[in-house]
Amino acid sequence: MKSKEIIDKINELTGLELNLSNDGSVNFVYDERNVLLHFEEDLGICIIYVELTTLSPAAVSAVIPRLLEANFLFLQTNGGALSFQKDTRMVSLNFMVPCSEQTDSDGFIDILNRDLSTADEWTQKVKNMNDEIMSYRKKGTNQTNGISTGDTASQQQFSAYNFMNV
Repeated sequence: MKSKEIIDKINELTGLELNLSNDGSVNFVYDERNVLLHFEEDLGICIIYVELTTLSPAAVSAVIPRLLEANFLFLQTNGGALSFQKDTRMVSLNFMVPCSEQTDSDGFIDILNRDLSTADEWTQKVKNMNDEIMSYRKKGTNQTNGISTGDTASQQQFSAYNFMNV
């Protein structure tokens, strides 16, 4: 089984003690994020799943279209597919890579490292998108008709102006 050889190589390089489950999966934590490797021996592939970050509830509707756009032809994701889990609001990045008896363990590790680097980049991008949207939402929440809600004198002036122009 090539998957066992690959996991042994990962253990050797990292000092981890990973073991394949009965369904051909193994998971570990990388940079405080969950990573799942799921080997489909019959298909000769491995699916690499990397959690990136969760979105704030108020940012979901604005960030999802950006993620979909980044998926177009996999051009912005180095061949990965961004995905979103609605219940947890988790954004993840998934890769499907060849993994057959001809796959070299060192070559697979190189691919895994490249994919984890791409996940690092996208973690920061998604966090930035989320923060950007939340800052706009916060500004919108803190202002009423262009006047800061904390400025009572301006609110009174604004109210008087509206009354005079009715």
